[in-house]
Amino acid sequence: MERIKKNFGIAFHSEQMPFFQIAEGRKLCIPLELLQQKPLLAKHLVAGLFKRDSKIDVSFLKSYIPHGHTTSRYDVKISLHHTIDIRNWKEQEFEKDYFKDILRYITIEDVKSDEVYRYLLSLLRGKKAMYVGFYNDDYFMQANSDEVVIISRHDELIPPIQELLEQ
Repeated sequence: MERIKKNFGIAFHSEQMPFFQIAEGRKLCIPLELLQQKPLLAKHLVAGLFKRDSKIDVSFLKSYIPHGHTTSRYDVKISLHHTIDIRNWKEQEFEKDYFKDILRYITIEDVKSDEVYRYLLSLLRGKKAMYVGFYNDDYFMQANSDEVVIISRHDELIPPIQELLEQ
């Protein structure tokens, strides 16, 4: 998750969603409905963001421990192992400032672009979304049940993605 902070200036563990942490020129929001209408566009989008030679990582919220409790509560009961081959991973904990809850995040390194596409495809088919972000050195992608959010490292990286969507 250090890469997210370093490359994009995003505190992924913050209560504020990544989309709201970034200036306008570096972000793009794509309605999931558009990708449902044009499934091939989803494949081209992932290929445009995550080139085969780029190092792709994924970070997600695994669980949290409410203040005063000792047992983890899992944020979602969805397993990623159907879409991502989980191999190189590490766990990090963050304490929320106000409530003192402990949040546990997992980062999986060296994810393949086709694994990112499979996750996105599962959302298009109605699978429940997780709090998850896929990223390389240039792009950060987060998808939920309504939209796909793309954040770039630099302003000039967004126009090529917009052109791809307009084709």
